[in-house]
Amino acid sequence: MNKEEKEFKRFELIKAVSNNENINIEDNILEDLIFEGRRIVLPNRVLRKLDLSRINFNNKDLSNTNLSNTNCNINPTKVYCKDLSSTSLENVNMQGKNFDDVIIIECNLKGTNANIDPQKVKNKSLCFANLEGLNMKDKLFDGVNIIGCNLKNTNANVDPNKVYNKNLSYANLEGINMADKCFDGVNVNNCNLKNTNYYINFNKTIFNSKTIFNKNNSTKHNTNLFLFKDNNYYKYIDINKFFN
Repeated sequence: MNKEEKEFKRFELIKAVSNNENINIEDNILEDLIFEGRRIVLPNRVLRKLDLSRINFNNKDLSNTNLSNTNCNINPTKVYCKDLSSTSLENVNMQGKNFDDVIIIECNLKGTNANIDPQKVKNKSLCFANLEGLNMKDKLFDGVNIIGCNLKNTNANVDPNKVYNKNLSYANLEGINMADKCFDGVNVNNCNLKNTNYYINFNKTIFNSKTIFNKNNSTKHNTNLFLFKDNNYYKYIDINKFFN
């Protein structure tokens, strides 16, 4: 197909999807309409109505792409540059897929049943990745960058003192069992620690006004006032206002 024909067929495809019509297109033609070079050019509202199970995603640039709620069949190690950064694969079946040396920074893998080994992904970085609800049992987080990572309602066993730079800032750890973990010297700025069963010495932990703690915190304090740094200013605050 020449460029004009391809654009016309894409227009007709989008129109048919919008009208909830049955889509019956040969795989090779559909692949031509989905991609322009290595990039996907169709919007997610169209992609999720198509059968993508036989479309070849090898050597395609899927970074910053929304494939959520589709039936695409992706091999993470064969996409272009092994790069799934800023890619949304929410509710796509990724069970049994290999993520070794794959970039998953800001990747949304919620609801995928993906088996992620933090030690084997590219640069050991889960930075701002969404792994909510995944099975993280027996996974090792030593030296792993989990800044901004969403581990909500997983069975991850995270040692705050062994993650990269002792930095849990912006991470969502809601529902993770953090009992018996030491937070001394750990950065929990903007971190969600709700329902984590933590025990924190607030005078030894780095936190700010965006850190979310438990409302019914079991930690005992001699005073409710703590000195902390926020926006480069040191000030005393009432720790109770951080509890949710």
